[in-house]
Amino acid sequence: MTKHFDFLWLFALLLLLPTSGYAPCVMFTPPDQELNGTGQRAFIAYNPQTQQVNLVPSINISGEATEFAVVIPTPSIPKLDTVDRRIFRELNDLTMPVTRWRGGGGSSGCNVFTTEDSDGIAVFDSASEEEGVTVISEQEVGAFDTVILTANNPMALTDWLDEHGYHHSIDDNAILQGYIHQKWVFTAMRLRVEFEGGGRRSARFFDQPIDPILLTYTAEKLIYPLRLTSISAREGADVTVYILTPNKMHFPSARVEYANRITDNERDAIRLRYPTLGSFIGESHYLTRLRRSFARTEMDIDFELVRHQDNQEFRHVRYMGFTSLPDILLLSLMTVGYFVWRRIRPFRR
Repeated sequence: MTKHFDFLWLFALLLLLPTSGYAPCVMFTPPDQELNGTGQRAFIAYNPQTQQVNLVPSINISGEATEFAVVIPTPSIPKLDTVDRRIFRELNDLTMPVTRWRGGGGSSGCNVFTTEDSDGIAVFDSASEEEGVTVISEQEVGAFDTVILTANNPMALTDWLDEHGYHHSIDDNAILQGYIHQKWVFTAMRLRVEFEGGGRRSARFFDQPIDPILLTYTAEKLIYPLRLTSISAREGADVTVYILTPNKMHFPSARVEYANRITDNERDAIRLRYPTLGSFIGESHYLTRLRRSFARTEMDIDFELVRHQDNQEFRHVRYMGFTSLPDILLLSLMTVGYFVWRRIRPFRR
């Protein structure tokens, strides 16, 4: 029994050693159909000098619905294009924690390892008004039918979506009213059900990866429309934002999971290994990955992405093993102390 206990003690000591060194859109569905969003992720590239925003919201969906609407609000009219679906996989791979063996060689910085920049594709029709809604443009972008519009009241917006096949189920008209009051623009998107040659896509189509939409617009501030997201959030949302700007970024109570000032060498390496992401990287860029879990009651206000108070780089590192001298000394002292205590214990009795 004593030997077994000694083994458990050593195992416990090992566990005590340190092992770590540390879009926004709403999906509307018909009331009688089920469609599940599988994440709240967004990639944002922002140039504060030109105030140009490149926004790629993640639209990962699965379910049985054959019609739905994704609505994204922006402070100005966006240009629309598609981005290769690999962009979020590239972002995840680039910013994920690294594993190192203790005692191994160290390095400075984060050590991270094309398509051409797109000006966006927008086909702007003459604006038309229809009972409180002004349609700015309608176009096909990738797998989506899209329409860019403004509205003067929430009911006009939801009525227009319903009449034109963008089915929805909304009880939060007050949320939409807030964006309408600020004169924001709405981009509504839906998957095209019809395909060339006739016929319709099956429900299984909604389980397949889809090239996301790139929205390019201008904005004085980077605002994440969390209020609109709350419409389709049942209990809350886990929000992950990848943001590429000249400086490290932050938003209230967010956890910084990755922060790296991209050097020229890193930029060239990223463009080779991650070409989709690399097409957005210019001079003097900083990539930050932020995450926060919101309860449903916390999603009543939009948040602004702002410059972090420091530009310190960060990457989560998981260490394996305990080969460094301080770890060996600590383990040795604790083990010797334990066995000394075991030896003198009988004499106290």
